[in-house]
Amino acid sequence: MDVVQATSDTVVAINKIAADHDIALTSEMTNEILVILGVAKSEREIAFEAYSWKIGLKPSDLGKEFIYQGNIWTIVGLARGGTSSPVLAKNQNGYTYGLNPKDVKHGLDEMK
Repeated sequence: MDVVQATSDTVVAINKIAADHDIALTSEMTNEILVILGVAKSEREIAFEAYSWKIGLKPSDLGKEFIYQGNIWTIVGLARGGTSSPVLAKNQNGYTYGLNPKDVKHGLDEMK
């Protein structure tokens, strides 16, 4: 089964469940369910894949952990617009900050 068919089948199943329980779903809600199920990519994932190369990262770096200032961080996305700290990373306390790509790449290397 290909991805398009799997996505189509999943949407049919989601809509049937919603109808069985009298739940009205918008297309945005359905798309978010597809992302949660891993059938579709989020806007964040699509953007990271499209622009990560511009700052020397790989699409596969999204979600990876790295070391920065002695702590473990997780890459969660890219900031919009021109900034010197475009890599969005979440620290162990759950706070998200923009970091410099050089620091992130160095931290990824430390995790190897």
